[in-house]
Amino acid sequence: FSFTLLQAARSAWRLLLCSGRRKPASATAAESGSPRAYRLTVTELGDLIRFLLLVLNFGLVAAFFDDSRVYHYIRRESFLKLYVIFNMLEMFERWCRSVGVDLFDLMMASARQPLRHLLPKYVATLAYCFVHSTMHLLRVLLLHVAFNTSSSAVFLIITTNNFAEIKSCVFKRYEAKSLFPIVTSDIVERFYLLADILFVLAHSSIPTNRGACTSLDLTFLIFLLVLLEIGTDWIKFCLIFKFSDLPASTLEVYKEVLMADILVCRCAHPGSRAVGWASKLQANAPFRGIHSFSHSLQRRLGFSGVPMTAIVIFHFLMLAKSPCRTLLT
Repeated sequence: FSFTLLQAARSAWRLLLCSGRRKPASATAAESGSPRAYRLTVTELGDLIRFLLLVLNFGLVAAFFDDSRVYHYIRRESFLKLYVIFNMLEMFERWCRSVGVDLFDLMMASARQPLRHLLPKYVATLAYCFVHSTMHLLRVLLLHVAFNTSSSAVFLIITTNNFAEIKSCVFKRYEAKSLFPIVTSDIVERFYLLADILFVLAHSSIPTNRGACTSLDLTFLIFLLVLLEIGTDWIKFCLIFKFSDLPASTLEVYKEVLMADILVCRCAHPGSRAVGWASKLQANAPFRGIHSFSHSLQRRLGFSGVPMTAIVIFHFLMLAKSPCRTLLT
């Protein structure tokens, strides 16, 4: 979604340029799905749909999510409730990621259908984006409360979650195919961890949101958080590979598959210059020309860009308004 704004602007400009052209002479041409029946290509139509979805999702989050009220509500709760809420949010967020990928595919597959067929799928996808963005904002505020309340709270929450993750994954036999979703899920979780750290730093940089935690304590807790997460992944996958008798070269195969997802979507002619894993994956590259070139990779990882992009914009605006709030107080 780095180029969503540019792609949507290009599509809107082409729509304005084509607005004066004549429509198809007959309704048969429009129903047949020929290129002349539409003013925009399917790629440009998909760009506009994703951009409008991003704008509406951010508008809903900014209108209905009060971060200060939620922050003070969470701050009054005990450590046990913080631990339970954190685990529930992590579990539901994994479920949202799996459902969100299917909803985006269903919506984009209906891009050329009549509005009465596209609108229900669009509303369902928008509702998912709002729920996912709200849940991730709750997770960020929960970490912020844990940082400001007590250093031991953060340590206990992260440590117990890591031990639970190791317990649920090890001592089981996996095949190379069944282990791949676990690896991709960990990739997304590490990205979310990095984003959450940046969001917590953004909240802590506002003078009115600073708690008892000093800058040195915050740096130490962030370093401890990253170290625990990386150490947990190393221990977990070492035990999984040991009990499953999998070679270490399996990780290289996973890397080639993820790289092939990007290369396949960039190929101009499917099947022309594919080698290795790419030749096996080209037949399974869905929505070519509708989504961006990285959609196959996002789809395999289970990552949705609209909720995370809305959260990033939300925090940018929060930082932009913070000097005004400080002067008023």
